[in-house]
Amino acid sequence: MTIIIIKDFIVNLTILISVLFFYSRIMKDSQLHQYSPLSLKLIMGLAGGITGIILMVFSIHGSFLIDLRHIPIILLAYYGRGIPAFICAVLIIVGDFIINKDFSFEVIIVIFLIASVSILITSRNMSSKSKVFLSLTASNVILVIAIYVIVLNDNKHYLISMALHVIFTYLAGYASFHLIEYIRASNELFNKYKLESSIDSLTGLNNVRKFNHISKELMKNATTRNEALTLLYIDIDYFKKINDAYGHKEGDKVLKEVGALLKSSTRPPDIVSRNGGEEFTVILVDCSTELSYKISERIRKSIENHLFILSNGESLKVTVSIGMATFDKTVNDISLLIEKADKALYQAKSLGRNQVVYKMN
Repeated sequence: MTIIIIKDFIVNLTILISVLFFYSRIMKDSQLHQYSPLSLKLIMGLAGGITGIILMVFSIHGSFLIDLRHIPIILLAYYGRGIPAFICAVLIIVGDFIINKDFSFEVIIVIFLIASVSILITSRNMSSKSKVFLSLTASNVILVIAIYVIVLNDNKHYLISMALHVIFTYLAGYASFHLIEYIRASNELFNKYKLESSIDSLTGLNNVRKFNHISKELMKNATTRNEALTLLYIDIDYFKKINDAYGHKEGDKVLKEVGALLKSSTRPPDIVSRNGGEEFTVILVDCSTELSYKISERIRKSIENHLFILSNGESLKVTVSIGMATFDKTVNDISLLIEKADKALYQAKSLGRNQVVYKMN
C-alpha cells in the first residue's frame, strides 16, 4: 500500500511540474499577479481547474482527496488572489462530481475552505516564505482533519497515508513555487537582455541594431502602402570639443539631453535612435515632405534654444546639423535612403552647421 501511495504521489508531482512548466512558457508575457486583468485571471483559473482535475484522475485509487489537486488552488491564491483561486476550486469540485462515483459533499467544504484560507493568508502583509509555508500547512491541517473525520473508521493505513500526504504536499508545494519563481526570474532576465540588445543604454533610445530592423520594416510598409517616409540624420556640432573641454561624463550628459529633446520634438509614431557617438536618426512615419521639414526645424531650434547645465553649474549651448531624405521611386531601398540622408548631413555641415538640408536628388 505504501509503495502504491508513493508511486501515485510521484505521478501527481510529475504531472504538476510538467503542467506548471508548460503554462509558464505559454504565458511568459502575461504573468499572473494580483492586479492582472480579469480575462487573465479567468484563463488561469480555468487552467488551474483543469490541472486539478488531471491530478485528481491520477490520485490514489480508493482514497479520499489524497492527491495534489489543492496545490493549483494555493498557487493561484498566492499569485492572483480570489478570482482565479475560486474558479479553480469550482472546476475541481465539478470534476470530482462527474468523475468520482463516491463523491461526497464534504469535498465541497474542504476545497472551498482551502481556497478561502489560502486567499486570506496570501493577502496578509508578510514575507513570501511565510505565505507559502502557512498556506501549505493550513491545507495539510484541513485535509488531515477532513480525512480523519470522514474516512478514518478503523483504517490501519490512515497514519501512513496522512504522513506521506503531508510530506508530499510540502515537497510539491515548495517545488511548484520554486519552479514558477525560477521561470519568472528567467523570463525577466531574458526580457531585460532583449531590451538592452535593442536600446541604447545611455539615452534610452533605439540603438543602431533596432534602427536597422525597424527601418527595413518601415521601408517595406511604405513600398506596399505607398506611404510617405522621411529619414533625418542628426549630428551634434563640434561635439568633440565638448568632450575635450569638459570631459566624457559631461559629454554623456549632453547626449542624454539631446536624446530627450529629440523625443519631445517628434510625434509618438516616429522612430528616434542613437546610431553611435553623437549621431542620431529620426524616421518620420507617414509624414509629408513639408511636415518633415517643419519637424526637422523644430528639432534644430529646440536644441539650439536649450540651455545645457553641466555638473559644475556651468551652462552650455549646443547645435545640431540635420540631413533630410525622403522615400520615393528613386530611393526605394533603406541603404539608399541612409546614403541620401548622410549626404544631406554632410552638406549641412559644409554650409556652416546648425541647419537642415533636404537632399532632393
